[in-house]
Formats: sequence, C-alpha cells, structure tokens
Amino acid sequence: MKKVGIFVVALSIALVLSSFNVKALAAGKTSPETIKQELNKFDKQKDTFEIVYDKLPQGTPTVKFDSVEDFKKAVSEYEKAIKKRNNQVEEFFENPSETTSNKNTFTLAAAAKTKTGTGRIMWFNSENLKWVFAVYMPHDMWIDFKYTYTGSGKSKKFKKITKIKSDSSNFPSSWHQTLSNHSFYDKNRGVKIHIKGYFLLGVNIAGQSAGFKIPDSYTKKYHF
Repeated sequence: MKKVGIFVVALSIALVLSSFNVKALAAGKTSPETIKQELNKFDKQKDTFEIVYDKLPQGTPTVKFDSVEDFKKAVSEYEKAIKKRNNQVEEFFENPSETTSNKNTFTLAAAAKTKTGTGRIMWFNSENLKWVFAVYMPHDMWIDFKYTYTGSGKSKKFKKITKIKSDSSNFPSSWHQTLSNHSFYDKNRGVKIHIKGYFLLGVNIAGQSAGFKIPDSYTKKYHF
C-alpha cells in the first residue's frame, strides 16, 4: 500500500508541475491577436508605411521577424535611411538606339511633322539606401513612357506624353504605381516625370502574417 501511496503522490506532483509548465509557456507566448493589436497601434503612429491584412499577390516575398520589437527596430532603421536619401532630381539623356520613331528623309516638312517615340529612365535604389534596400526595396526601377515629338537632332522637341508606366525588378518587394504627372522644360527639349506609388512586401511577425505597404515617390528628368 505504501508503494501505491507514494506512486499516487508522485503522479499528483507530476501533474501539478506539468500543468504549471503549460500555463507558463502559454503565458510567455504572445497570441496572434495581441500581436495584431500591437501592430495596429504602431501603424497608427506612423505615416511612412501601412500594414494590411489583405491577401497578398502570389509569389510576394516575405521577411520574418521574431517579435514586434524587432519589426519596430527595422522600421526605425528604414526611416533613418529615407531621411538621408539623396533627393536630387537625376537627369537622363536620350539614347538614339533606344528611340523608336517613323524614319523620314529629313526635309523641313518632315522636321515639322509629328512623330512618335518611347523612352526609358532606369535607376538603382541601392545607391541611396545602402543595406536597407536589401531588406525592402527592389534593386532596379524604371519608368517607360510614350511620346510624340517634332523636329530632329538639336531641334527635337516633345509635343505630348501619352503614357507613363513605372515598374521594378520586384524583389524583395514589388512596386505599384498609383499616380503620375509630367511637365516640360528647356523649351520642350526635356520632360520632368513624377511618379507616386508604394512598395508591397510580405512580413511575418512572430507568426502573424501581414502586408507591409511603403509609400514612395520619384521625380526624374529626360532630355533629348
């Protein structure tokens, strides 16, 4: 009987300790709902990004963070890098081999005739964001646009921009354009293009998945 009694006492102690350990582990692990509440609170405090819980496009890369604090630190580093980014407007010049237009024999009449062409402005985000771009930003970005023009050589001038579309190499985040506008300068020899949109990146924070939208804008110049 003594052996049975000792066994029962030992089993009771084991069950109590086991129950205590389960509760301790449960208490130490942050629930997905709590993480979501913390993220929403952090989101409201910032205007440099937006957290979304919509289904992300298939193939969207995901960056993992062990905790909300780790995520906050990463965002802080990103914001510091953005403030230091060189916002000087770059000017790009036409490469004749990349321009498509109807080929007319040069005459005064042909010079005055409206022709069509396409242009591409391409740049590298990594030059300004250093290591931060590797976590958030795609390496290559570009703006494609269509235009009509008159003249030839040094007399070549823009007449109208018909389409502006920007894109990126889409890794680790994808670029989504929401707005574009333009203005001409140097007597219509150059065009200044402004685009606005956001980068979309998947994040997993201590098991909670979400979308990380980072608004941004760029202004570039293109000159004949």
